[in-house]
Amino acid sequence: MPGTIIITAANSCLAIPAVQHLLTDYPGYTAVLTVRNMDTDVNTKRLRAIIAKHPDAKTSVHELDLADLRLYMISRAILYCRRDSKGQPPPLASLICNAFHWNLSGGVETTKDGYEKSLQVNHVAYATLVLRLLRSFGPDGGRIVLFSSDAHWPGEERSRELLRPLLRFMDPTTRTAAEAGFDVVDLATRAAYPQERGYFPLLKPDVSAPDTLVEESQQRL
Repeated sequence: MPGTIIITAANSCLAIPAVQHLLTDYPGYTAVLTVRNMDTDVNTKRLRAIIAKHPDAKTSVHELDLADLRLYMISRAILYCRRDSKGQPPPLASLICNAFHWNLSGGVETTKDGYEKSLQVNHVAYATLVLRLLRSFGPDGGRIVLFSSDAHWPGEERSRELLRPLLRFMDPTTRTAAEAGFDVVDLATRAAYPQERGYFPLLKPDVSAPDTLVEESQQRL
């Protein structure tokens, strides 16, 4: 049954088309959309424009910065998912962990919490968020959607903007974020593979890189 879907970085190039798909094709869900900048970001304005096209949608936008692990920032997300007699959102159906940080030009960035920023935003914050939200899922469970890239296969990173047309001919997994956003929503709503868990490039079950499946390495990380 429909519930609440949380999308982090809901103003991103992947999430905005995903939100459009969710509100159009799965209107029964409550969408809780988090962004790092609520007011001045041009992409947040684009997100709000999409929402405005669906006046009957059960949607809200909230500020959440994963570079800040202070309890109240995470606690907000818990409140989004709780039910009560005042009509709070229905139980959590899915958490789409879309926000990420990738520094390609500067030196090492450290968060207020003392972690390297990419490690915190992409991993530590999500571990914290997921653990705090587990009890917000309904009795039928739900889905946690995480992202990776072909770079987790050593030597296999192929995404090069100038070579996209050729790469797309050679490898159909090279495509735009907007196209991927549709698959993400279909997974989050469990319209695709409702009883399965795993790794789904192009909505097809696949096997992750062998190095990622070594439990000893997982525990060290």
